[in-house]
Amino acid sequence: MSAPSSLLFTLPSGARIFIDANIFIYHFTDTPLTDACPTFLQRVEGDELQGWSESKGCVIGALRHCMKKAFHQLHSVGETKWQ
Repeated sequence: MSAPSSLLFTLPSGARIFIDANIFIYHFTDTPLTDACPTFLQRVEGDELQGWSESKGCVIGALRHCMKKAFHQLHSVGETKWQ
């Protein structure tokens, strides 16, 4: 089975695809899928792919990203404080 990130590169032009909130999370974080997301989103922006998403999904993705970032910042402050 192919890695999920490689599947983003193999979508044929004109494909219609639902863009899950995770794509936006991966785009802004450091994961194995991060490198594939900007290219995928550029293909959608350039009308090579027909993509859509729910506004609710985008909001959830943004909130997850903010919560993850806040958790890491609080965690690093806690480590510094107690060292």
